[in-house]
Amino acid sequence: MPLYCDNVIKLSCNHIFHYNCINNLIKAKWSGPRIYFKFLYCPLCNEHGPINPEDFIEFKEFYDILNHYWNLYKHVMKLSEERLKIEGLDKSQELLDKNNPWYNNPIKYALKKFAF
Repeated sequence: MPLYCDNVIKLSCNHIFHYNCINNLIKAKWSGPRIYFKFLYCPLCNEHGPINPEDFIEFKEFYDILNHYWNLYKHVMKLSEERLKIEGLDKSQELLDKNNPWYNNPIKYALKKFAF
């Protein structure tokens, strides 16, 4: 269906999607016992971080579910960072190597390393 035929949402990365497509993606969330937050990122670029619920306050139903997962994401990030320090992995070579995708990004490294 063309974008002009339905409500659309513009993400912070400037990609535009049907409201229902993004809403269904968020409602589907992760599959399996391990929590992944990829469903909160732009399906095209995955680069601009999680979708911020404040950008979509005009869509009440969407905002509520997004805000719920946003808070869960922040909580899991905090736990991941704490776990990284407890296990001494906050000084891991992966975080110090400029050629590594986790260089200077302990949160992403922790989220990849640990299962919640």
